[in-house]
Amino acid sequence: MIFGLVTRKECYVLTWRAKFLLLLGLIGVAAAYVLVVPKFLSPTQPLGSGVLVVEGWMADSGLRATTNYFKMRKYQLIVTTGANIELGSWLGEHQTYAELGASRLRKLGMGTNQVIAVSAGEVKKDRTYHSAVALKKFLSRTHPEIKSVDVLSANVHARRSWMLFRRALEPEYKVGVYAIEPTDYEADRWWASSAGFRTVISETIAYVYALTTNPE
Repeated sequence: MIFGLVTRKECYVLTWRAKFLLLLGLIGVAAAYVLVVPKFLSPTQPLGSGVLVVEGWMADSGLRATTNYFKMRKYQLIVTTGANIELGSWLGEHQTYAELGASRLRKLGMGTNQVIAVSAGEVKKDRTYHSAVALKKFLSRTHPEIKSVDVLSANVHARRSWMLFRRALEPEYKVGVYAIEPTDYEADRWWASSAGFRTVISETIAYVYALTTNPE
């Protein structure tokens, strides 16, 4: 047809029933993601003893929770972790998030002998994992008797932190986790705010990346 340049062929297309089932499937996947994934990414399964580890970049609400957990449970000390501060470090006295977190905890009333900053130093990639490695070196050198660690992190970031700390510390140490509720959006309605949407989506991607890569 048309000088041999065009021909007619038959093809299969979805019926309205198939399109309806496909739509239902997509709605089901979206609903499962909204309801299940954020809860999966924010586990709370603490051990309640040993060292309470808080990531130094945590919001003030997370640091206040740290002081409460320390007083309620049988922790020997608090360790703040974190790598170098990327923005404006020359304007303040702290060069790493570990140092910044420890200073903020002391301002909240924790004693200087209760809080120790363990910095990962200059790190460009896989900062959480290298913070865990720095913690392991510190504990093995200064507190060999401690064999359990609870990591405190921000809501949907907690699952990734827990996985990376376990990857660095196990089997020598048992590792638990606390997920702190967010203050800039409602956890049960995360999709209703730009902060919640950005956080949950980006942490989902980051968790899958961490799950499928080896930072060592």
